[in-house]
Amino acid sequence: HESVYRFNPILAIVAMITSILTLASFTKAFYSAFMGAELPEYQEVKEVPKSMIAGMAILAAGIIFFSLFPGLVVDRLAHPATEALINQGAYINGIMGGGG
Repeated sequence: HESVYRFNPILAIVAMITSILTLASFTKAFYSAFMGAELPEYQEVKEVPKSMIAGMAILAAGIIFFSLFPGLVVDRLAHPATEALINQGAYINGIMGGGG
C-alpha cells in the first residue's frame, strides 16, 4: 500500500475509496440476505425433491474426489493436451492419416 501511495497518491486514495464502498455494498447485501426480516411469501417453502439433492451430492462428491486426487485429471487430460500442443507435427500427422 505504501509503495502505491509513493508512486501515485491519487491512485492510492481512489483504491481506498473503492475498497470502502465495496465493503459497504457487500455489508448491505449480506444484511438483507441473512439478517433481514423474513418475507411472508417465503414462510411456507417446500423442500426440494430428492432427485435435486442427489444431483448436487454427485457434483459435490466429484469436486471432493478430484480435489483429493488431482493427478488423475492431470495425467489423463492435461499431459496429453500439453503434448499435443508442444508436438504439433505428430498431432497433425495423426489426424491426417500418417502424414504420408
